[in-house]
Amino acid sequence: MAFRLIPRDEGFFPLFEQAADMANDCAHRLLGILHSVPPTEAEVTAICLCSGL
Repeated sequence: MAFRLIPRDEGFFPLFEQAADMANDCAHRLLGILHSVPPTEAEVTAICLCSGL
């Protein structure tokens, strides 16, 4: 069986893009928390919801 770098299933790409968008959103929210001292409860709640905690 040959190794394939790109999956055959076309459903993979939308899921990959969705995961990348979520990671980007979480990273921006985390950056906002790191720049606000102390972080607000709303910011902490937002990052917890974004990251699935």
